[in-house]
Formats: sequence, structure tokens, C-alpha cells
Amino acid sequence: MAIINHNPLNNLTFESNHDIKFNSPSLRVRGISVIEMITSVTLFFLVLSLGVTGFQSFRDRAKATDAVRMVTSAFSSARYRSLNENRCIRVQLKGSEFLLETRNNGEWDIAQTFPLVMDVRASMNATPVFYPTGFVTPLCSVDLKTLRYTYRISISIAGRIKTVRLEDINYADL
Repeated sequence: MAIINHNPLNNLTFESNHDIKFNSPSLRVRGISVIEMITSVTLFFLVLSLGVTGFQSFRDRAKATDAVRMVTSAFSSARYRSLNENRCIRVQLKGSEFLLETRNNGEWDIAQTFPLVMDVRASMNATPVFYPTGFVTPLCSVDLKTLRYTYRISISIAGRIKTVRLEDINYADL
């Protein structure tokens, strides 16, 4: 069996004490050209921009989902508390919070707060009151909006909560 020596130093030749010449192509040191560098940087930033766009969409969807869960939790909590405590509970939107209020001596006192997620806008068309009998008056809907998503949460008179994602409507087409 023959032994093959693959040592790249065998291809070195010495002409003087300070000069070393490389005869092997594998030992030649070569940099990258400007075009290769520009291509690499361009591809890197292209991939990076796609990733950032996808991440922003993911964050926006997560914020919208979190806001929907918070509002439905506030309504469910109001309904449960009204049935459990045998008293009327009102849900009100003030600023960036949903307030659960109980009626004491003719005035509404704050019983619990549910803060809204940042960068989510909420609007409510009425202030629902949950009664101990399980009914809700008046009928109410809450619109939650982020940059890309809009959700509507509706409460029926029987206290059922329904969530629907609204598609972006282009009013110029109407």
C-alpha cells in the first residue's frame, strides 16, 4: 500500500532566507473583491429587511390578540361577578383602561381595572351593565384597532361575547 503525502509544505521553495514562494494554489492568500463585498452586504440587508417586516407583522398580530383576550376577559369577569355577587356591574372604557364598576349608594365605584395593550386603540359604542339575572343592557360592541388588524367584540343581551376580525374596508371603492 502506497502512502500519499498531502502536506502542503512540500510545495514550498526557498530562494533566500527571507523569501518564501508558494507553489500550491491552496496556500495563496487572496482577498475578496469590491463586487463580492457589495453583493454580500446587499443580500444580508435584503434578508434582514424581510425578517424585520415579518417580525413587525407578528408583533402587531400578538398585540391585537392580547387586546382581544383582555377585553373578553373584562366582559367575562363582569358577567361572573354580577352573577356571583348578585349586583350590577358596569364596564366602562376610560382612556386606555376598561373599568369594572359596582353600584354603591347610587354611585359607581371602581371594582377592577383591565389595562389596554400599548399601540391598540379601543372604542366602545355603549356602556354595558351586567345584571345578576345574566342579562346585559344596552347591547354593546368594542372595536380594537392596531396598525394592521381591526377586531370587533360584541355582547348580546344574553351576555354572550362574540369576536370578529374585520377586514380592512377601502371606503374609496364604495
